[in-house]
Amino acid sequence: MVKKLSSVIPSEQFNYKSFRDGQVKLLVKSIDSYRKIVKYLDANKISFHTYQIKSERAYRVVLKGLHFSTPLSDIKAELLLLGHQVRSIVNVRSQVTKQPHPMFFVDQDPGPDNKKIYDIRHINHAVVKIEPPRQKNYIPQCHRC
Repeated sequence: MVKKLSSVIPSEQFNYKSFRDGQVKLLVKSIDSYRKIVKYLDANKISFHTYQIKSERAYRVVLKGLHFSTPLSDIKAELLLLGHQVRSIVNVRSQVTKQPHPMFFVDQDPGPDNKKIYDIRHINHAVVKIEPPRQKNYIPQCHRC
């Protein structure tokens, strides 16, 4: 593994840690090296898991005040007219009843002007409020069994 990775990037650009179960954690020192290794692993169909780089992560906000039946394409078009590049919009649903709420998660492409979205007061003639998403206050737990 080390020889093959050294052919992709310089050997001083990465370290690894092995675990009891046979898994290997690869620690890369630069974003460029990270991208080269991911491209290499994809090209050779090697199974791996990675986290998204923070600088490429979507900027998420919560849009409140629009009726849940508002088409997502209309919301996206309106935000585009206001100068915000939107990756995706999802209607928030109740965890128990699965009924839609008058609330949407909006994911924007990362950029320097992302915080200007909080200044928006009207979308499609509706009074809206845009807030950051709330942090979850509970410890994650598996509910499968």
